[in-house]
Amino acid sequence: MNLDLLAAQAQRQGGPAEMIKTIAIFVVFYAIFYVIILRPQKKKVQAHKDRVASLVKDDEVILEGGIYGSVRAIEDGVLQVEIAEKTIVKVDQNAVRSVVSEDAKK
Repeated sequence: MNLDLLAAQAQRQGGPAEMIKTIAIFVVFYAIFYVIILRPQKKKVQAHKDRVASLVKDDEVILEGGIYGSVRAIEDGVLQVEIAEKTIVKVDQNAVRSVVSEDAKK
């Protein structure tokens, strides 16, 4: 009885060819994961960094808390954002969620 179980297990292992198939499947799944998830996310993050780096005075921004404001000054990665008349707050550049486009202003 035990010999039958050992023989059945030996037939299932398949040897080096089975290992190559398994590795190939993992490589294909990683490639699909990279193309569908990682690459677009990397492009999105880079585009956001570029937009934030190109901010200039009087640009309209939305901060992480959903606060709308206008950039008044930029110095060493710190923005001074006017969120209401004569109300200016200092925030890190990373706190900018998005830049309000010209189309959205109209």
